[in-house]
Amino acid sequence: MTLQDKLYKLRREKGYSQEELAEKLDVSRQAVSKWERGESSPDINNIIAIAKLYDISVDELAGCIRGDASVSYDSTPASNGISLKKPSCAENAGIADDFIRMSVDGDSADEIYPQNSAAQPQQDIIPEPAPQNGAFSGNTSHTYEDCSSRKAKRKKRSFKVYDNASPANVNSPQKTEFCRKAKKFPFWALMLFLFFFFGGMFDLFGWSWIFFLFIPLYYTSIAAYEKNNMMYFCYPLVATIAFLGCVFIENDLLRHYSGTLTSIAAIFWFLSIPLYYTGILAYRKKQCIYFCFPVLVTMVYLIFGLMYSRLFTAFLWLFALIPFYYVYSSSIDKRIFGRKRK
Repeated sequence: MTLQDKLYKLRREKGYSQEELAEKLDVSRQAVSKWERGESSPDINNIIAIAKLYDISVDELAGCIRGDASVSYDSTPASNGISLKKPSCAENAGIADDFIRMSVDGDSADEIYPQNSAAQPQQDIIPEPAPQNGAFSGNTSHTYEDCSSRKAKRKKRSFKVYDNASPANVNSPQKTEFCRKAKKFPFWALMLFLFFFFGGMFDLFGWSWIFFLFIPLYYTSIAAYEKNNMMYFCYPLVATIAFLGCVFIENDLLRHYSGTLTSIAAIFWFLSIPLYYTGILAYRKKQCIYFCFPVLVTMVYLIFGLMYSRLFTAFLWLFALIPFYYVYSSSIDKRIFGRKRK
C-alpha cells in the first residue's frame, strides 16, 4: 500500500474530513488533498503529527509492516558501536535522514548515516527523450499526456460530504459515560407518567399526548451531543410541539380563536425547519451561501402581512434583498466567520 493510500484509508477510518484533518495538523486542505492524490508528500513534522494523531508508528505510516521478514534493514554498525535499523520504506518516502535524527540523539546520526556519503556516488541522470507526434519510441513505462489534460486534472476537485458521525477519538471518557447513562435512563416512562397525570388530574387527554413527542427529542439530542453534530437533533418535532402549544394557548387558555396567532405560529415554526438545517450547514461549511435566505424573507413577509394586512403589498420590497444576499455572500462570510469564501 502506498503512502497516499495509507493516508486516505486512515482518514476515512477515523471519520475525519479533509478540512478537519487540515485543522488538526495546522495545514491547508489543499495540502491534505495533494497528499492523498500523490502529488506531494508530507514533511517529517507532518509525518510525526499524523502518526501521533492516528496512534501509529512512523514506519507503519510509511508503509512498513511490523515483524515482516521481507522488510529490508540497514544494520551497518557505526564506529561508536551503535547499530541502527533504518527501514527501507522510510528512505523511499524521502524521510530517511530525518528518521535517523529522530532515532539517535546528538551527532551520532551524522556518523552512522551521513547525508553525503562518498561510498554512494551520485549517478548521472540521463534525460528522457521528448515524445514525438504524441508517441514515444523506447522501452519505458511512462505515458505522456497533453498539457490541457494534465492542467484539467490538476484543477479537478473532489467535494466530500462532512462525516463527523463517529470519530474514534473525539469524545472524552466523561462524555461517553454521560451519554451511556443518559441512554439508559427510562425517559419514556417519565413521559408516560406525565401523560396520565395531566390527563387524569386536569382532564387534558386531548393535549397531554404531546408528551410522547418529547421521547424522540430526548434521544436525538443525546445523539447530537455525542456525535458533536446538531444535524442529528430532530428539530421538526420542536416546531410541531411549539405550533401545537400556540394552538392550545389560543383555543383553551385564551378562549378566543381568531386564527391570527395560529397562522403566525404555523408560518414561523414550520418555515424555521429548513432555516435550522441550512443554518447548521452554513456554519459547518463556513459559507453563508448555504443558508436558505429566501425562506427567511418569505417568513418575515408573511408574518408582517398577517399582522398588518393593509400593508401586505408594501412589504414586497423584502424579496429584493435575496439577490443582494447572494451577491455579497463573500463579504458576509468575512464579517461572520472572519475570512473570505474561497
